[in-house]
Amino acid sequence: MIGKNQKSAIGTIVERKFRYTIIVKLKAKNSKEVAKMFSKHLNKLNPLFKKNNDL
Repeated sequence: MIGKNQKSAIGTIVERKFRYTIIVKLKAKNSKEVAKMFSKHLNKLNPLFKKNNDL
């Protein structure tokens, strides 16, 4: 989401199974910054959320 006058931005990730939402304030609106911030927050999650299920 981009804020008023394109001065701020947040990114969201929604985990559908557990209905867990992560909202991250972004310093910049480029892909490198988005990946860095999501990676930082995802590494803090409980291992239960990180479980890798094969489809």
